[in-house]
Amino acid sequence: MKAKISEIFRSIQGEGKYLGVTQVFVRFAQCNMDCSWCDTDFVEKEQLDEVQLIERIKALIQGCHSVCFTGGEPLVQIEFLERFLPMICKEDIKIFLETNGTLPKELEKVLKYIDVVSMDMKLPSSTGCDEHWKEHKEFLSIAVGLRKDVYVKAIITQETNNLDFLTAVELISDVEKTVPLIIQPEFSQRDDLMQKCQEYLYLASGQLNDVRIIPQVHKLMGWQ
Repeated sequence: MKAKISEIFRSIQGEGKYLGVTQVFVRFAQCNMDCSWCDTDFVEKEQLDEVQLIERIKALIQGCHSVCFTGGEPLVQIEFLERFLPMICKEDIKIFLETNGTLPKELEKVLKYIDVVSMDMKLPSSTGCDEHWKEHKEFLSIAVGLRKDVYVKAIITQETNNLDFLTAVELISDVEKTVPLIIQPEFSQRDDLMQKCQEYLYLASGQLNDVRIIPQVHKLMGWQ
């Protein structure tokens, strides 16, 4: 079995709690969602087996904080990850998963191999997609239950409504109020969203211990 990969590169983490650390990024092709604002190119460019992918990562990993599996949605390719993650963990490489948080059963199969979970909370009014509150709550509960280093990102757009945002905040609070929430303005609209994001920061801070506004810094800096 081979992984369907879009790209592999070394760069700086430009989003979320680990902003600024150096990582090797492995972008998996395929996604189970079609968010209205998504501009990521996750078209399949190559297929790699477990040994080939480990060698590609090892060639870039020196001095890096971790390897970041992103997408697309990495957990769509769960059969590959179930074989691959136990192998790469033997290399003493820290594993960082960027995920849309909608595939809890798949997460449960591989979570023991993952060090950091960066989970998106897909607000329906932001994404233009169906709601995934049940899946999000199960997903976050699984990650918190295994005491993983987990944080949540919520993408805010002009279309984001207060009800969706407050539902997300309540969901996180019900699971574990110490889980950090990163409010991330959609990049193309960021200049017009700061007041809205600040209002959301105030609303969320009443229920959660750690709420931050962090834009996509890698795009501001021109990083890959």
